[in-house]
Amino acid sequence: SDVCLLRLFESFLESAPQLLLQLYVMHELDSWHPWTGISALGSLFSLAWGIASYARTMRNSREDKARITWIGLALQAAWRTGTMVSRMMALLVCASVIHLWFLLAITIHWVGMTLWTIKQKTDLCSTAWEERIYNAVVGVIYCFCFFNVKEGQSRQRAIVFYTVTVTENAACVAIFLRFSQEHTDRLWFNTVAPTLIVVGFLLGTKFLLLKKIYIN
Repeated sequence: SDVCLLRLFESFLESAPQLLLQLYVMHELDSWHPWTGISALGSLFSLAWGIASYARTMRNSREDKARITWIGLALQAAWRTGTMVSRMMALLVCASVIHLWFLLAITIHWVGMTLWTIKQKTDLCSTAWEERIYNAVVGVIYCFCFFNVKEGQSRQRAIVFYTVTVTENAACVAIFLRFSQEHTDRLWFNTVAPTLIVVGFLLGTKFLLLKKIYIN
């Protein structure tokens, strides 16, 4: 489980920012090459599968929890894929219109999520400074998707996270629609991007409900 956790951290500290940067460059250069798109999709599925595999490993390591089957793992990955498609596209459309100001916005979100993680009083590490580094890393993951950091019911924490995320995604779409009128040469993107944000989140939520029903 520790190795799986380290791999998860590596993915979200490296692959997730790279994927967002890759999508931003593709948008700015208006270069949507099929192979580049396939590479981006591969990175997205890798992130979704990584966090789903970690959840499966943690649950299967507990004797008091039922084991997650491959069907349950597939539903976990589908849930993560849908919500991350929505989140990545929301961040992309926001970055495409505010550009460098996006770095300030995502930093504010990261600081807020890190403080929220600290408030949850996690106890993974043996020293206080190591725990704060862990909290900061979880804050990075929270820029993209939900990650349960404590034992017990995660419903309330998930509700808080998704409330913040949906609000931010809606704000990103509103900002994008307000300023995207200046780019009338990309009408297809102006239509597809908001659609993916909504559809991705709804599909992710649907798979989450199926996962809850199937596993529980």
